[in-house]
Amino acid sequence: MFNLNHLANSHSLFFLDGNNISLNEFINDVNHYRRKVRRFKKAQSSANKLINTPRKVVLFHSDTYQFAIRLFALSAESIDVYFPRNSQIQTLNLLFEVTDAFSGELAHEITFPSIESVDIDITEDESHLELSPELSWPVSGGLYFSTSGSTGKAKLIEKSWQQINLELTELQNVFCVTRYSKVIATVSHQHIYGLLFRLLWPLSNGTLISDTFDYPEHVKSALQGDKKVALISSPAFLKRLINDNVLAANSNHFSHIFSSGGLLADDISIQLNQQLDFPITQVYGSTETGGIAYRQVDSLPASRWQTFNGITLSEEAQSKRLILTSPWVSETPMLLDDMGELTSATEFTLKGRIDRNVKLEEKRVNLSAMEQVVNEHCWVNESRILLKTGKRDVLFAVLSLTELGLFKRNELTAIAFTREIKNHLLGKFELVCLPKKWRYLTALPYNSQGKLVQRELEKLFE
Repeated sequence: MFNLNHLANSHSLFFLDGNNISLNEFINDVNHYRRKVRRFKKAQSSANKLINTPRKVVLFHSDTYQFAIRLFALSAESIDVYFPRNSQIQTLNLLFEVTDAFSGELAHEITFPSIESVDIDITEDESHLELSPELSWPVSGGLYFSTSGSTGKAKLIEKSWQQINLELTELQNVFCVTRYSKVIATVSHQHIYGLLFRLLWPLSNGTLISDTFDYPEHVKSALQGDKKVALISSPAFLKRLINDNVLAANSNHFSHIFSSGGLLADDISIQLNQQLDFPITQVYGSTETGGIAYRQVDSLPASRWQTFNGITLSEEAQSKRLILTSPWVSETPMLLDDMGELTSATEFTLKGRIDRNVKLEEKRVNLSAMEQVVNEHCWVNESRILLKTGKRDVLFAVLSLTELGLFKRNELTAIAFTREIKNHLLGKFELVCLPKKWRYLTALPYNSQGKLVQRELEKLFE
């Protein structure tokens, strides 16, 4: 579907850490990793007396370029690729149960079979491998994204390359990023928004892919030069930006600023538009749904969401939940967790969510799932996790303690006691997702109807 063969071999595809990486270098690196994959297949097949092992590989690499090499090499070898939502060991272990091998890098050691363990002898004649001197864009095979889903339980979302490529085509039709631009990001390539917007879409057009930045000051330095910049960002980054917007003086360098991974508040969007004299393009969607719609908000009342071509939405009569029909999802029609109001066949407004999924720093957390993990600790009888919204959304935790928990609470310092609970949570949740404030009770404040009173919980943090 996509073909970069019209580009010169010297064309720069990546500019990372101050280094240009050409199309030819990328092709050579992909082919080199394909040799590793084939060697690994051969070794595994001999050891296990199986054919074409592995078929399913977990891929995690924090470096965008190294990730891209592995993704294209694995897909070229007709391997299904599984993306963990983070690199926590319990997250990986769940995927290792349904896959054959690991590809990439991790901060801790694993005993699972890894393609990285294969060494390639560059002196050996490997002409028989018949690897293409051109970049082959994936068209077959599956991509599996690990997500907490609407229930809080981990589940896998399957996307075919055909579905991914259809969505990439629509992104280009709507937003038209050219090879004369460059893309910088504040989000990871490991999740579907970053994978599409920050890696696959620019790569499919030969657009220069630049670094991932954590701070506005670093983004500012990347705005220098003769290329227009598309910034792939998030509500968390953009919320922080308005306090001291160091990008305002260089906003004429932007071709696009995208925000997704969570809802950008209308007032934040309006303030940014005033500071930058440039609109933020919000993209609505999720791992399960892919992209659904987009909008720009520069004044109130806020603009309605505009669906991408091919997307159809309807409303469930009683709950007003949105029903999605989309060419880039397998489950269609799909009942969404969002409520909405359709104002035309292609425009709508959002009216909130029906579940307890929240986004913290663009990482999805299900509050019920976190409570379940907290309750597994022997010091905890019951817990309730609250979302506190503001300039930065954070979680608060209220715990009722067991007898052992009450004893330990008196024995340990407050910091040491909370650290123990946090360490328990770190097996499944990243540090940035953990509650920031904690309260410990003998019992949670239920009312006479046996329901927790939200206001009573909130008072504990006033």
